[in-house]
Amino acid sequence: MTSTTSHQTLLSGPGPYISSNTTNLATISEIAQDSNSRGYYPVPQQDASAKFGPPIKPSPQTSKKVTTSSPEASTRGSSWTWEYVLLALSTGAVVSLITVLAYINNIRLSDWKGPVSPNTTVSILAAITRASLGFVISSCIGQAKWNWFKKRPDSLLTFDRFDDASRGPWGSFWLIVWVKTFHWVVIGSAVTIVLLAFEPFLQAIISFRGSIGSANTAYSAKISRSVFLDAGTYFKDGTTDLYNILTSSNQTITLEGFKGRPDLGMVAAINNGFYNSYSTTSNPVVLFTCPTANCTWAPTTTLAVCSTCNDVTSHITIETIEGEDLGTVTYSGLSMNTNWTSKSLPYLSLTNPQNSYGGGPKQTAQFSLSAWLAAAKLTDPKATISFHNLSTIITAIGIIKAADGYAKGDLTWDDTPVTATECALYFCTQAMNSSIVAGKLIEEGIASWSERDYSTYVGNKTTVFDEWNNYSLYTNSHDIVRNDLVLLIPPEDAQRFNLPENVTTKFNLSQNTIGSTVTWVNNDFFAGTMAWPLIGHIAVDAPPVMQALYQSTNLTATFDNVAASLSNWMRSTSDTTHYGVVQDWVIRINIEWPYVIAPLLAFSLGLIFCLHSISETRRLGLQPWKTSMVATLTHSVDAGARAQLRHAHRNGDIDKTAKAMIICFEDAGSGLELRAKQA
Repeated sequence: MTSTTSHQTLLSGPGPYISSNTTNLATISEIAQDSNSRGYYPVPQQDASAKFGPPIKPSPQTSKKVTTSSPEASTRGSSWTWEYVLLALSTGAVVSLITVLAYINNIRLSDWKGPVSPNTTVSILAAITRASLGFVISSCIGQAKWNWFKKRPDSLLTFDRFDDASRGPWGSFWLIVWVKTFHWVVIGSAVTIVLLAFEPFLQAIISFRGSIGSANTAYSAKISRSVFLDAGTYFKDGTTDLYNILTSSNQTITLEGFKGRPDLGMVAAINNGFYNSYSTTSNPVVLFTCPTANCTWAPTTTLAVCSTCNDVTSHITIETIEGEDLGTVTYSGLSMNTNWTSKSLPYLSLTNPQNSYGGGPKQTAQFSLSAWLAAAKLTDPKATISFHNLSTIITAIGIIKAADGYAKGDLTWDDTPVTATECALYFCTQAMNSSIVAGKLIEEGIASWSERDYSTYVGNKTTVFDEWNNYSLYTNSHDIVRNDLVLLIPPEDAQRFNLPENVTTKFNLSQNTIGSTVTWVNNDFFAGTMAWPLIGHIAVDAPPVMQALYQSTNLTATFDNVAASLSNWMRSTSDTTHYGVVQDWVIRINIEWPYVIAPLLAFSLGLIFCLHSISETRRLGLQPWKTSMVATLTHSVDAGARAQLRHAHRNGDIDKTAKAMIICFEDAGSGLELRAKQA
């Protein structure tokens, strides 16, 4: 607003001076108080040395012409230019901040290419926003005191509260308490306080989380799988054997003798499976390449060895055998003519003397030949109890095991419960998910199949023997030359389990693999009389695997361990590779968006407050004096109010007087002035 310039003619010499409606001027040496507590006026007093007479007209040489105008503003300027610039800067910083946060959300920390860290960037933008907005709010609160008293009279102490609020959060807090009602200035004061927590809130916005993601590397992830397996050797030994096998022409055919030599990797795998863990499933490692120790693969299929165990205890029969039926059995000079109790499956029995103890101090020398476990190998699925339709059997093992109380000598044989289990190892195909996390291979089976193409694994001639042997893979080392065995995955199953369209569904096993593996497992690994413990002639004939079978507390887990070991051997032997995705542990920037709400709300309210204050100042026709001390001194309270305040100060109750004094901001004739309201 344009200030009004007034001119007064003042006498030279000491003042101050007071003007009345006349042209007489007098020196003010003291202010007298009227009986009216709210009205004050100056009382002129003449110098005692002066003589009374008509007023003296000042000479032109002793008079001064004074021009009054609006006071010079503070360093904040006499306009709103700086405030507009800083509001624009604050708004730009907020927009930049939101843009940066949106950009860095969920990106890799390694992808950040800024000259400083994301936290530092956010801190810089937050500091610019807070400092620039705080400066403008301070100016607007300082201006609000002029606007406040221009619109309404109020206590002089309110002027002080406004001035304190323009200088920081503590004053802003007391202004909110003083106003006690909603007003625009309360918003500005509240934002000033909230700005203290502006940066801490923004620092809490950024967090970091680690996750597995695709790695930026030229290397690929590879894992072995088996589609065709030709391992070991199965060859003619140069001998011929004649078998009276009925053919369709009722003729005798001649079969050439075959010998098998197993693959050493297969031998190591089956031994590792049985002896590496008796009761828990271990996870033998298949060959893989993963440069970052974190890789994933799409579901794939492979040749494998599967296992299954079934409880067949319900098929056990118990029979008592009289001693005279066996005759007198002599072992190491001991004559044992006693009765026996046999607990049997159709193809296997565990027989011990009646009322005998299998161990402990109660066991006698007469009954020291007691067995705690018996097992039998089966190669024909038709001879098993629970695997009649399993046509890819490598071997099936029937096991009868006595309760531990018998071996410890706590139970007699007749009172000892037994369990019977059938376990099978067989060729199969598997679909699985594979991944490597922190260098550890994790494989999850999706499904497995033992579907066999019966038109395969046959010789040049079809005979009765050939047709029978087509169902069992074991040939007792005498066979004809056969083509590959083909295992299949039904197409409908591939769709049902959502396997990739290009997944392999047809697999081949050569006669070398089948002949050498099946022959060695049944003739050499599971061989002779299979019982535990090893005593007498049993110690000569029983294979070492009997100890593993007896000590196993979970036969299902043990055979699963063997199957996994053999499957990994098959996959590692093959030259077929399944390619996957190389991954790495990626640190990503995560933005906690709820923490953005408070800073954005504070900025928005602060911006609205500042724009409203500027608009209100223009509407009231006031100059933007803001926090200018020069403006405060120029437009301070009138002389009477000052006199009362000085008097209250001498009496020590200035705060009480200031609180009780009601002032308004009005034109006193020579410009705007804070004047005490007359009663």
